[in-house]
Amino acid sequence: MQSTKIESLDNLRVLATFAVILVHVSHPLTEQIHHQSWWIANLYDSSARFCVPVFLMISGTLLLNKQESIKPFLSKRFMRILIPFLFWNTVYLLVNQYFIYRNTGQYIHLNEIIKAYLKGASFHFWYVYMILGLYLFIPFLTVWTTLNKQNQILYFLGIWLITITISYLPYKYQQYSTEFPYFSGYVGYLLLGYWLSNQNIERKTAQLLGFILFVMGISITYFATLWVSLSQNSFIHQYYDYCTLNVAMTSVGIFLIIKNLPIVSTSFLKELRNAFAKFSYGIYLVHILVLDKIVSLTPIDYTYINPAIGIVLTTILCFLISFFIISIINRLPFGNKISG
Repeated sequence: MQSTKIESLDNLRVLATFAVILVHVSHPLTEQIHHQSWWIANLYDSSARFCVPVFLMISGTLLLNKQESIKPFLSKRFMRILIPFLFWNTVYLLVNQYFIYRNTGQYIHLNEIIKAYLKGASFHFWYVYMILGLYLFIPFLTVWTTLNKQNQILYFLGIWLITITISYLPYKYQQYSTEFPYFSGYVGYLLLGYWLSNQNIERKTAQLLGFILFVMGISITYFATLWVSLSQNSFIHQYYDYCTLNVAMTSVGIFLIIKNLPIVSTSFLKELRNAFAKFSYGIYLVHILVLDKIVSLTPIDYTYINPAIGIVLTTILCFLISFFIISIINRLPFGNKISG
């Protein structure tokens, strides 16, 4: 049973890794609401918004089901995230320096270097800072979970769901929204993943419920973004935000679907899935560098190929090249420390 649970989490990890690349591939086109193919980019982006929440739900499933003392937890979990990040953040900083020097002949100022380590040298590193902050908080959450405080967890999740609902009222009603800062944010996904992983729902029921939530969540994200963007005559990303009810619905839906799928029995597919899952964090760290090169060096994007095909092809290519880079680095001396 435990191995089955781990395999389903690996399936989710690979899918979430692919989804986050799909978001970054499709998002530039979603900002162009008057582009003739905006609708397909909006659909892809809306469908993949579960990526970050599912990563957090996986962490909640794995880390909140056991209690570790703070020092071993931080030395093992925290450093596993921090060290690869520091390496890749430096790589991105050097790449940025190269292009700045090539275009202007200037070097990055010291304050920009400091900012690059405080806020990240690439936009997608916001996730790393967020997950590091949550990891610091996890030892306190395990006091709840290891003592099986189910009523308290449900109490928190209930207020969290209310919070992410009223915080994202339709655009013209935002002035009436109320915030509950102590219950909002990404910590809810950690507890949601833990809670869902400990529910014994019959497989067919879970898959049906997951499918309904997944379709409803995507539909709300897609049509709400379509409506509010066209009504404002500019792209409004409000319903793309990860801490919204619609994205939470999509995330719970895909979590239930994948968690209750039959386990892959083919040895080749299992080994491939395990390899993708093992290097998922490294793929996340490096994929923006790879994506920038794909866009600059190949015609595989929506300007040359229909976006329905081009976005998917670009995502697949970026995923595979990123995996290849990380797997090669992992084979080098001390490469496993920085590959992610």
